[in-house]
Amino acid sequence: MTRTPVLLSCVGTMGDLMPVLATGRLLIGAGHEVEIMANEVFRSAIEASGIAFHAIGGRAEFDAFVGGAAWQDRDSGWAAFLREGIRPCLAPAARRVEEFAALHKDRCLIVPNNYSYGARWAARAHGLPLVNLAIQPGMLRGMEPSQQLGKDLLPGEKVSYWRAMRAAEDYLFHTYGRTGGGPTAGLGPLFQDGGPNKSDENFIGLFPYWFERPGDDWPAHLHLSGFPLIDIGIVVPLAPEVEAFLKAGAPPVALFCGSFMQEATLFFQRGLDACRANGRRSLIISRYPEDLPADLPDDCLVVAQAPFSQLLPHFCAIIHHGGIGTIAQSMAAGLPQLVIPLRFEQPDNAACMQRLGAGRVVPLANSDQATEVFSDILVDPEIQNARIGLADRMANNNPFHKTAEILRKAVPNNRS
Repeated sequence: MTRTPVLLSCVGTMGDLMPVLATGRLLIGAGHEVEIMANEVFRSAIEASGIAFHAIGGRAEFDAFVGGAAWQDRDSGWAAFLREGIRPCLAPAARRVEEFAALHKDRCLIVPNNYSYGARWAARAHGLPLVNLAIQPGMLRGMEPSQQLGKDLLPGEKVSYWRAMRAAEDYLFHTYGRTGGGPTAGLGPLFQDGGPNKSDENFIGLFPYWFERPGDDWPAHLHLSGFPLIDIGIVVPLAPEVEAFLKAGAPPVALFCGSFMQEATLFFQRGLDACRANGRRSLIISRYPEDLPADLPDDCLVVAQAPFSQLLPHFCAIIHHGGIGTIAQSMAAGLPQLVIPLRFEQPDNAACMQRLGAGRVVPLANSDQATEVFSDILVDPEIQNARIGLADRMANNNPFHKTAEILRKAVPNNRS
């Protein structure tokens, strides 16, 4: 295969980075020259994987993003996400695409994640090969509602992801000018009025067909590969305190709700209540002590981080927020799941999980029902059968060859 320089772009949090990093590792393994541009806070994770890194934003911008209204206020969260999370990355991402293309005389491939507007704008402006990564089904829907936006973009409406992103794009242009700091003058919108099935861009969905089959309104040039199950950094043995805890009693319940969620304390309290009522030990995975309830039970261990692929098989169940990576890892471990979605695409991910029979969903507004629902999950024979079947399916989940072939064909000289 021809060696191709590939520039991946990631805007977002660690959950957004993980599938991009997995894709980068895949491409390195296939012999390509790979660079990932992301915020400076992710430098160590990317470089530890042997991938070249380019910063598009520093720690101050990231701290302002994760500490801002995007995570604190449901009514203004989407505009804040754009203002504090996406907008600062527009110009530096666009500039790096231009530099990368010039360095490699335009024989390169640009692979941005969903929120990498600057990279997409620049690639289109310069006519570069472009493949968009979508890590979850909700990011590909054209018409079916899956997103609840705040009042600042589309007041009180539940809309499709495509319409949400078109509103976001219009907001960025209206607020910061048509160029947005990047080469967008004269370009049509990334998210066309006709929906994703009108787009001529290539998309890779990083999930399998059986998780969610494409609808008629999904992108016309879409390829589904599979879940990129991979842990950040070098795989290491479980910490001694975790090993000791696991050996000290019956399999515990895992509790995890991602990063920077205002509702984390309530989430963990509901999860702990459910564990206590069912006589189950628990292990909380969180890097943020301020998110934890004041009084933790004696049979609860808290760890800052752990490799999910090694940790989850030791549990009897998991209570989590509905992140797509957590759902995939939980299915691979054969765990029944209770999902309490908090925001963004999590409700849509949770609905996909529930349709497959892997567990149940309890909305945050009804989280006082978590204990009762969790009790049912632990004994429901249909869920028990489904989790075993899904674990078998996940054992055959191998997206890497398919993803590599899709990316190879995206470069004009490699098409056959």
